[in-house]
Amino acid sequence: MAGLEIMNLQNTSGRRGCLFYGGLVAGVFLLLLLLGLAFGISMAKKLRTQFTDAAPVPLPRSEITTTEYQSLQRRLNSFMGSLNRGDIPPPLELSAQDLNALIDQDDHLKILRGKLHVMLDGDRASGQLSIPMAEIGLPVFRDRYLNAVAKFHVSLRDGSLKLAATNITVHGASLPKIYVDEISQVNLGSALNTNAAARPFLDRIGAVQITNSHVRIIPKGG
Repeated sequence: MAGLEIMNLQNTSGRRGCLFYGGLVAGVFLLLLLLGLAFGISMAKKLRTQFTDAAPVPLPRSEITTTEYQSLQRRLNSFMGSLNRGDIPPPLELSAQDLNALIDQDDHLKILRGKLHVMLDGDRASGQLSIPMAEIGLPVFRDRYLNAVAKFHVSLRDGSLKLAATNITVHGASLPKIYVDEISQVNLGSALNTNAAARPFLDRIGAVQITNSHVRIIPKGG
C-alpha cells in the first residue's frame, strides 16, 4: 500500500510538473506575443507621426515653355506615328523636364499629377512623392500621406512598365525597411499598363533605359 501511495504521489507530482512547465511556456509565448504587439503598435505610431502627414504637399511643376512643350509633343507624335506604321524609329530620349511636363499636362498621365515629380541624375532616377498611404499598400493609414523623396527602379518586361520606389526618405529620415519593402511592391507605372491608349505603345517598346540624365525609350528591333 505504501508503495502505491508513493507511486500515486510521484505521478501526481509529475503531472503537476508538466502543468507547471506547460503553463510557463505558454506564459512566455503570451509575453512575447504581447511584446510583439506592443512593438508593432509603437512602430505604427512612429510611422504615423514621424513619416506621414495629414495632407499632401504641393510638388514642383515643370517650367517648360509653351514652345518647348509643343516641340516635345511633335517628337512624341513622330515616334508613335513611326511605331504605328510598323517602322523602327530611333530611340526617344526624354529629360526630367519633359517627363514632368507630360505628368502636368498630358491626360494619359494625370493619375500621377500632383503625386510624382521626376528627377534624373546620370543613370539614376529619383523623385518627390506625395501619395495617399492607401494607394501604396498601407490602407491602415488611409487618412495619411507619404510626402517623401525616393529613388526608383525602372524596368520594362513583356510590355509592362514597372516603376518602384526604393530608399525612401521622409523629413530627412529614412523610412524603416519593413515599410519600404511593402511600398516597393507597388508599381507606380501600373496606370499606364492598363491605359487603353498607352497599351499599344508599350507593346512596341523593347527597353527603357536611364542614361545621361534622360529616359531612353528603345523600340522593339531598335
